[in-house]
Amino acid sequence: MKQNRYAILILAAALLAAAACRQEGSGSARATLVNPSVVEFAAKGAPETVVGVAADGAWSLKECPDWITVSPTEGTGRADIVVSVSDNMENGEVALPRSGVVVFGGDKLLSRATLTVSQGGDRYAGTPASTLAQVPSLPDGSRAHVKNAQAVAATASAVLISDGTGFALTDGALKPGETATVKGVKGFEKGLVRLTDVDLLDVVAGTVPAPSATAVEDLDSFAGAGAFVTVTGVVGTANGAGDVALSVPGATRGVTVLSAPASLGFSAIAHHLAAVTGYAFVDGNTVCLVATDVEDKGAAMASDLLARWLFNDLTRDKLGPLFTGKAEPDGSNIYKSDNVKEEGDDGKYVPSEEGAGRLTYWSVDKREIDSKNYFNRLIGKTGEPYVTGAYRGDYWEFSVALEKTYKAGSTVHFFAIPRSSNGSLKYWTLEILDGGEWKPMLDLLEKEVDIDAEGTKGVITYNCEQVGDGYLDVDANYVLTAELSGTLRIRYRSMANMTASATASKYKAVPDGGTHRFAGNTRTSPFIEIAYEL
Repeated sequence: MKQNRYAILILAAALLAAAACRQEGSGSARATLVNPSVVEFAAKGAPETVVGVAADGAWSLKECPDWITVSPTEGTGRADIVVSVSDNMENGEVALPRSGVVVFGGDKLLSRATLTVSQGGDRYAGTPASTLAQVPSLPDGSRAHVKNAQAVAATASAVLISDGTGFALTDGALKPGETATVKGVKGFEKGLVRLTDVDLLDVVAGTVPAPSATAVEDLDSFAGAGAFVTVTGVVGTANGAGDVALSVPGATRGVTVLSAPASLGFSAIAHHLAAVTGYAFVDGNTVCLVATDVEDKGAAMASDLLARWLFNDLTRDKLGPLFTGKAEPDGSNIYKSDNVKEEGDDGKYVPSEEGAGRLTYWSVDKREIDSKNYFNRLIGKTGEPYVTGAYRGDYWEFSVALEKTYKAGSTVHFFAIPRSSNGSLKYWTLEILDGGEWKPMLDLLEKEVDIDAEGTKGVITYNCEQVGDGYLDVDANYVLTAELSGTLRIRYRSMANMTASATASKYKAVPDGGTHRFAGNTRTSPFIEIAYEL
């Protein structure tokens, strides 16, 4: 490292000397170089570092912040300069990161060179400390500062911390058992405070506390906030976020095990009865659990694959006539319908590759609003079914003829990946016909949006938001509240005429050429399965 620095400085000094040979002899430097020109130090206890100075004459230290020390402060020609910094502290606490400029050179301004010195610090310096019991009352997006927070459990993507007054999920590299000062940006997730963009200070190793778990006998009346409990139920399959549903017999409430670490082995015990221990929190009608242990009690349910669709270039010619009504593709190898505008599915469907399933697209009456004939059903080159001219109230429906009856308490698992173009629709609801009523398969959200071209505002409910020209994983585990027989029906319904653009979503006054589709290959093609008691 030193040899490299000197090689650069020797070359620079030679060039400087050559430039100066036409000037009068030695004296104040006419040119100066510093290498490296940027150095960084830790906030506390930072070791000194060395930089090199090369000049064509006498040089000296011209500027230097008081927290930086350099030695020597003058010389002639080449020299090693030792740079050190004082601890970046204020009132006994690490201060904000800081930087300063050190200037070396001769008497003339043009002869001078700069060294930029940066020192780490606490990005959240000045943020008053709060207990975890106080953090929930802070505004979302504000800074939080929690002392003596211990990691008591972990999910696959976060750590659960406690300071004895409350709990929070946090990003960062804190390991269970470690205690630290935790600073971050406050938000909420699953009814829990979550701190993001986290800094950890003064991390101390330790052991995870071992509280005694209380068995939850009546899940529907459970009101704990961080209670250490054991809940016994049937393990579902993980959704796209890695959360695992736990169905408790006799309970109307659901249990969600938050993104359990792979080490707990939930993937191997789907549809088994299990006793899951961890920290429990209530989020609406769901009990969320940060698991620390799981005890497999054996198989409790069986699972049937009800239907799986397959969309690819090999299935295109089979699906095209069924979904569009056209026997032959157009010149671009795309099957396209005849701008059918009547309300309904027009009898067009995409059969499932496995099981007795049908995928249809139901349209609202577009005879008055689709003046430019945009509404079409299509099968693309890759075999994916899609539409142009989607409008609020339209929906895709997945229906499956059932071979047997499934009891209430069985879990329907649906997975598919829809895609909106920027100009198609943004807000959708995934719902299932359960006990004669359409019910949301995922938690509903609310949003205020434009409901007409004049910008009138209205509140919609939805549970799937498609952003920009991209795909969305729609992954739901739904526990039936009523017996299911005959036909299973699931629909994906558009809720507002707001475009999916990530940057400029706007009201869609009439149908247009924006596309909406379901993706297809062996991984992403839609499927429906159901788990039921043995």
